[in-house]
Amino acid sequence: AVVSTQSTGILAGILFYCLETEPSLKVHFTDHGDPYYAYIWWAQTCVTLFFSIDLALRAASWPKPKAFFKDPINVIDFLSLLPFYMQYLLEALHIGGDSHLLLSLGKLFRMIRVVRVVKFFKYFKEMFLILDFIVQAWKEIVLIICLTSMLLIIFGSILYNCEKEHNEKFYSIAQGFWWSLTTITTVGYGDISPVTWLGQLTGSILVIFSLVVLTLPMTIIITKFNYTYEAKKKIYQQSDPNFLDSEENSQEGEEGDEVEDEMPLDNTFWFNGKRYSIISCPT
Repeated sequence: AVVSTQSTGILAGILFYCLETEPSLKVHFTDHGDPYYAYIWWAQTCVTLFFSIDLALRAASWPKPKAFFKDPINVIDFLSLLPFYMQYLLEALHIGGDSHLLLSLGKLFRMIRVVRVVKFFKYFKEMFLILDFIVQAWKEIVLIICLTSMLLIIFGSILYNCEKEHNEKFYSIAQGFWWSLTTITTVGYGDISPVTWLGQLTGSILVIFSLVVLTLPMTIIITKFNYTYEAKKKIYQQSDPNFLDSEENSQEGEEGDEVEDEMPLDNTFWFNGKRYSIISCPT
């Protein structure tokens, strides 16, 4: 019940934060004379009080109180609650024009509410498999970032020099970087594009390069994810037999079962009779 209530509170807080930015609904959140203002205020207050009590109870029961705010989740919860109390404190103290900086800071903290969604990770153990994989494949992820940055800088600069005299949209190299990024990722918004034949040739070369350069690391990442998923799934199943319990394992043949029995519960896997490490050579 507590998990369901926390999930509902997180979603409600994010919903209020999003609806408050809608022009047609903003008056309901800001105008004290609006008929819906009281209902929205009480709903927001209940959500805030729930998370305030939750934070206070967790702080009181924390094994080492001095280390409570060393947990990033606790810091996020505290900062996301701070603007609510800050707003009413400023109103109670009748602070006027000098409060603009504080109110701006409060709005910045309110955006942290959205980060609360990461708390869903602790309710779904399957999500930890993704985190484990990111840790395992950090070298490949960094490789993709480096390759993308190289292509972005090189082709963004080239295109700027090709288009600056003929296309007013390429008024800086930074705009060339933006065009390169949308081209490399195959998004292609179309808000900015080359008009000269030399710029279009540069764009065509960039598309071909990006497909070749980014496809190879992605293949490695996908392969590593499959092996990491299977290895980590077995580790989690040891602590929780119902974790990711599927009927696929029970339907595998004897040959597949033998391979699985031999598969160690670490970052290694078997392939063609040889044991491989996730990041090492065959043994």
